[in-house]
Amino acid sequence: TFEYLSFAFPDLRVILTPNGVDSASFYPADGGKKRQIAFMPRKLPNTIVQILQILRGRGSLKGWNLGPIDGMDEADVARSLRESAIFLSTCHDEGFGLPPLEAGASGCLVVGYTGYAAKEYMLPEYCYPIAQGDVIGFAQTLEKVIHEFEANPQGVIKKTADYSAFIEENYSKKLEGKCVVAAWNEICEQGEQRRG
Repeated sequence: TFEYLSFAFPDLRVILTPNGVDSASFYPADGGKKRQIAFMPRKLPNTIVQILQILRGRGSLKGWNLGPIDGMDEADVARSLRESAIFLSTCHDEGFGLPPLEAGASGCLVVGYTGYAAKEYMLPEYCYPIAQGDVIGFAQTLEKVIHEFEANPQGVIKKTADYSAFIEENYSKKLEGKCVVAAWNEICEQGEQRRG
């Protein structure tokens, strides 16, 4: 969005403030992860159906539960993400794309589309970003991640812990608040804010 606005309106001042994740709700669970794949069925449902049917037909989902996130309040979403080993990101043309970030903060392996905006934080050292619209690549990568989890759960736990720490450092609510205040201070001096 920052790049879009900066290019489209070169004469305007554009200030970037990061979105933050509520670490009181979205954090890794102390215990192990369930063999569960979380996803949001309302986002690109045809893509989700294709990927899951392909892997079901290949037998790759045997022993895994599907955890659709739909019609839940924030507490239930957070609980589902803490339980799930994998989150499928089906972001599409997003301004930011918060769900994959919340999933990463909750200790999920994040696999899928960035919706372009989430490429900012769905980094390949932590996540498995897929080219937008590449259904086969998505299915192949998800199958690989399932095998990785089954073969080396401790390695996966280390990777997700590193990602969660990265998110806490770069996308905390505290940092978001500081940046919003700094942006307002840049837009309007404090004395002017009070008079306004």
